[in-house]
Amino acid sequence: MNDLGELVAQMGTPKQIRDCLPLALDLLVRVNRPPFCHDGNTVTALSNLLKLPERERGRVLGAPESSFRQLDKACLRRNAASLVAWGMSTLVAHAPALAADAFASASVSLFRTAKNL
Repeated sequence: MNDLGELVAQMGTPKQIRDCLPLALDLLVRVNRPPFCHDGNTVTALSNLLKLPERERGRVLGAPESSFRQLDKACLRRNAASLVAWGMSTLVAHAPALAADAFASASVSLFRTAKNL
């Protein structure tokens, strides 16, 4: 992922942009370097995670690097990335604590579930 504009475009309101932009920058610093795919398809899934309530968002940002690598791997193909993003949107909206906890501790299962929602 190499475009901050893509990430900001996924946010719906100016307030959401103000609240999430500093976190988005921190997140981009984390995932815009090897071993992550420099032209990956994770932007929508990541922007959905930034829509989590503050406490849950902090757990995601503090997750181990392996969780972010699994997201990168799950989103290698554009079609798979779309399915992951749509599923993550649903999980963030209806089960934010579950999404945050699973991101940190069971990311493979989380992304598999997201693809199937």
